[in-house]
Amino acid sequence: MGLRNPPSGLRNPPSRLQVASGVPWRAWPDARCRVVVAVVPFGLLALEAASPELMRATLGWSEGARVVVTLCVVGVASGPMGTAFPAGLRRFGNARLPWFWAVNGAFGVLGSVLAVVIAMVGGFSSALQGAALLYAGPAALLWVRRPE
Repeated sequence: MGLRNPPSGLRNPPSRLQVASGVPWRAWPDARCRVVVAVVPFGLLALEAASPELMRATLGWSEGARVVVTLCVVGVASGPMGTAFPAGLRRFGNARLPWFWAVNGAFGVLGSVLAVVIAMVGGFSSALQGAALLYAGPAALLWVRRPE
């Protein structure tokens, strides 16, 4: 099998990822994906600005109600955040597909650990600001870089 001949399920990652997010990536034009990815840093900064008030407003609520609010916030944020990878795959083609998956997996593990560490040391605001900064990179690449 090897990296040069990925299984058929990995050849078309956007169609596999749409199941988890519910977004029909194939139907979206490339420009729309670029816009969504470009909006992600601003959405994260808006979430960072709204988080303290949201936490204060829900502090007296039951644990179950706060879990529902958390799931809604994370669910709304995760859809656009998940657009960078499939949009990048579509934009840059399948030539380096194994590397894209490897880098995505490595940064997924590294990013989750760093997010926890940054949140513990600097607070959730710092973690969200850092995420906004890091998501600006793929957004810029999707607007500037042309497919080969």
